[in-house]
Amino acid sequence: MLDVLTVFPLVLLIVITLFITVSLHELGHAIPALLVTERYLDVTIYVGSIGDANKSFHFTIGRLTVYCKYNPLLWYRGCCVFSDYNLSIDQKLLCTAGGPLVSILCTIGGWYLLMAVQQEGFLRIIVGGIFTVSLLIAVAFLIPDPRPRYTPSGFTVYTDSYQIFRLLRMSSPKVTHPSFAIWVSHTRNKACALQNKNKKPAHRAGFHPDHSGNPISINSQLVASVAFTSIAPLEVSSTFRRS
Repeated sequence: MLDVLTVFPLVLLIVITLFITVSLHELGHAIPALLVTERYLDVTIYVGSIGDANKSFHFTIGRLTVYCKYNPLLWYRGCCVFSDYNLSIDQKLLCTAGGPLVSILCTIGGWYLLMAVQQEGFLRIIVGGIFTVSLLIAVAFLIPDPRPRYTPSGFTVYTDSYQIFRLLRMSSPKVTHPSFAIWVSHTRNKACALQNKNKKPAHRAGFHPDHSGNPISINSQLVASVAFTSIAPLEVSSTFRRS
């Protein structure tokens, strides 16, 4: 049976390894974010939670704030939060891919350090732990998970791989579903026919001109915008241009 003297060093090793690895991964997101965002915007790293600052200690370095849970058993997860409103697709890709890139570099660096440090000891154990955890994070990066996660402040967080997939889709040329264009045209024609039949002014019949001068039902226009969102939700945000 494992005694306390055996379990405690093992738990300590896992905790230290998780903290170093997760912190480096989140710094891979935070450092590019600090470089590309406006100087008045803050960047926040959470270690041990998905955006929850409760029961955490924190420190601030310039625009970077780090929150870390008191409970070290929660240090296996983390996230980086920053405002990407004015960023281009390329800048968002840089910030998103920075975390996985750091994990891959930690995996490669950990392997070389393991080969270089031949003597058994605490350093070799720590390096081996960093190599193992970084390798697991790098492998998990290859599996995109579309399930959203929500921070207490309302931010939606996705896994790095899925977020990169979404950004790559946004950067591709916008293609509207053919059936949507046909449906809008059909709805517009029905609206015009109904207006002519009732012989009422467009504003009194519940219609108003669209950009081409043709009247279209206010309700139909609303449904059209909802339909467009449901058919191609990512294309709505593809008005961002690659820098």
